[in-house]
Amino acid sequence: MMGLDLDAVRAWVERTCAAQGVPVFVADAAVVGRVGTLLGSGAPARAPEGRAGVPGLTGSRRARSGSD
Repeated sequence: MMGLDLDAVRAWVERTCAAQGVPVFVADAAVVGRVGTLLGSGAPARAPEGRAGVPGLTGSRRARSGSD
C-alpha cells in the first residue's frame, strides 16, 4: 500500500475488530458473500468447485512422476 505503515494498519484492524467483537480474519464463505453483497458487489459469489467437488481446488493437475 502506498504511503501506509503496514504495522500501523495491522494494529488498527486488530484494535477495531476487537472493539466490535468481530474476528480479524473471516473464513466462512457465506459470511464473505454477505459482506460482498452489503458492499455492493451484487449477488453473492459461489466459491469455485474444483476436482472431486472440493471448493477452492480449480483446474486439473497431473501427478508428478518423481523425476522433477
